[in-house]
Amino acid sequence: MKIYEVIFTDRRDPDGDTDAIFLVRAEDFRSAVKEVFQNGGRREHCSVLPHSILEIGEESHAGSNSTGTRILRGPYFECALNFGWREWRRKDLETDESEYGSRYDWEEVIRGG
Repeated sequence: MKIYEVIFTDRRDPDGDTDAIFLVRAEDFRSAVKEVFQNGGRREHCSVLPHSILEIGEESHAGSNSTGTRILRGPYFECALNFGWREWRRKDLETDESEYGSRYDWEEVIRGG
C-alpha cells in the first residue's frame, strides 16, 4: 500500500496557507480520493474536489495485519508542499467546480530534473 496526501484548497485563503489535507493509505491515488469522499466527513470552506494528490511513500510496516484503504489522519490544515513527490493535479483548475460533478480528470505533474 502507498501513502498519499489528498489536498483540498481553502476557498477563503487565496495564499493557500490553510489547505485541508488528508493522509490516506491506498493502492493508488484514485482509491485515496474515493476514500476521502466516502469517509472524510465534511470539508467546510474547502474546494469540492481535491486540487492535488501527492504520493509520499509506501507503508513501512511489512508485517502489518492492517489491510485496505483508509484515512490515517485528517483533515489537518496547513500549507501543502511537495518535496519532490509524485503528484497529480486536477485538469482545468480555472473551470467552475460545479462542472466537474463526479468526474475525475487528473494529470500527473512531470518535473524537470
